[in-house]
Amino acid sequence: VLFSTEAMKFSTYFSASVLLMMGTVYYAFYTYRQFYPTVLFLVSSKLSYVVIGNMVFAVGLLIAKIFKTLFFGQLRDTEVEHLVDTAKYTIPETCLALTIFRNELTPSVGVLFGALIFVKLLHKLSKCRVEYQEQLLPIPFGSQLRVYALLAALAVIDIAGTVLSVLYVHTYGRSVIILFGFEFGLLIFYTINMSIRFVIQILDSMSEAGVASKGLYLMLTDMICEILKFVTYMCLFGLVFYYYGIPIHILRDVYMAFLSCQRKVTSFVKYLQLTRNLDSRFEDATPEELIAAGNCLV
Repeated sequence: VLFSTEAMKFSTYFSASVLLMMGTVYYAFYTYRQFYPTVLFLVSSKLSYVVIGNMVFAVGLLIAKIFKTLFFGQLRDTEVEHLVDTAKYTIPETCLALTIFRNELTPSVGVLFGALIFVKLLHKLSKCRVEYQEQLLPIPFGSQLRVYALLAALAVIDIAGTVLSVLYVHTYGRSVIILFGFEFGLLIFYTINMSIRFVIQILDSMSEAGVASKGLYLMLTDMICEILKFVTYMCLFGLVFYYYGIPIHILRDVYMAFLSCQRKVTSFVKYLQLTRNLDSRFEDATPEELIAAGNCLV
């Protein structure tokens, strides 16, 4: 019942937005009678700006609902809470980063900002869903296909956003698009990490003996992705510092990336030291000892 009510509310809102947009376009064309004055009114009138912005927001919600239906279905309460918590920090942080490029802010940048927030929230939701699926081993084949399709869609979005940003900066020079290019680049590492972890979990569940050194592979994946993330933040900091001055609002992200990278490297080194010490202190069990031990959980 709640789902039907929400769907009805969205349908009403979207229909009203479409009608309002059509009414605004009709009013502009009826008033000015020519194409150029009509377009000039639509891009200069404050009222039309509000109507167009509302229509863009409605289309964004429609795309979000399509993604949700295709890849997630009904969201769990935990996933909704994660989305809300992520939005509380992601939106202010991105807004603060955009203040560095305050002289270049335009309506198109606002649309890119909304798209970036949507993609970030989609990645966070995907991580929650992948972690939930890992707890349901063995994962049904249909659920596996849905996760694979989701990860592939995320990879396409991230790569497309990064490539288009690089091409734009290469063609038109430095601009606020630098920030969006690096943000999408960071999301590529996020998607790669999720994909590798999910594949390892699937292979581990399919094998009776499990994947040898599974923990090592997972830790190595996390460490490499964190190192790449830190290097990317340093490159962003260097570019912004060179062209725009000291990016104060990025300092926190750089520092947090450094701490996360340091923790991952330290944990990986300790893991290697511990396992090497165990291998040197204890000999491998012989076949006779394994038979005598019976069903050993270790």
